[in-house]
Amino acid sequence: MMSTQATQADNTENSNNALHSCVYRGQIYHKRHRPHVHEFDYLLDFFYLDLDEISDLFQQSKLVSVNKTNLVSFQRQDYLPSKLSLKQTVIDQIHQQTGQVFKGRVCLLATLRSFGYCMNPIALFYCYDNSDKLAFVVVEVNNTPWDQRHVYVIQQPAADVREPPSSAKAFHVSPFMPMDTTYIWRLGNPQQTLNVSIKVSHSNTPLFDASMKLQRINISAQNLNALIYAQAMQAFRTVIGIYFQAAKLWLKKLPLYAHPDKKKTQGT
Repeated sequence: MMSTQATQADNTENSNNALHSCVYRGQIYHKRHRPHVHEFDYLLDFFYLDLDEISDLFQQSKLVSVNKTNLVSFQRQDYLPSKLSLKQTVIDQIHQQTGQVFKGRVCLLATLRSFGYCMNPIALFYCYDNSDKLAFVVVEVNNTPWDQRHVYVIQQPAADVREPPSSAKAFHVSPFMPMDTTYIWRLGNPQQTLNVSIKVSHSNTPLFDASMKLQRINISAQNLNALIYAQAMQAFRTVIGIYFQAAKLWLKKLPLYAHPDKKKTQGT
């Protein structure tokens, strides 16, 4: 990992960087409130990629590729798989779920494939309208180990609305989490810092919190390789961490919830 000093130097050196794309680095924090308290945090890097900048950006390094295996690679089908372009697929999701026609810039916050392996529990698409105002965040959730996906489209609330947007849970993510829960979304607006919070409530009582506190690192030709190296083993660390924490929850004897699809199959 790069040092804080190096991060600050990169930000100072590249303060006039014209790219929207960057890397966000920071702490990921999970806390389960009941039936047993369980919490952990770890350091993670995310690429924040303007979908219109990807090809030009990654031509600057031989360590990263687009739709080809490399140390780190961006693979189109790792995100909202479709025959359409990723940007058009995001636009279509917004239209399908809200009825609105979105036009503007789309930026993806996610980890990339490393050594041919991808592990991305969540990907966030920040969608800016033609006045460059954040209008939607499209949330793609991937569950492990079933490798299924679900998409939530979160419209940014008006400035005078204090309550954050919420969604009924529509997708099985963890065998330790019931389905009849509600997500409360605070997804931030990427600037020099980015704070993301997803709270899960059950029967109007807090059950689980996930949050990220991230700091922007501008990308330059000088630091791109170092940023790629920092992500090279990240997918493997993430999947190991998921199963390690699951084992600790199992040892704490948390109740298990079957996948709804499996229950339907058993009932037929």
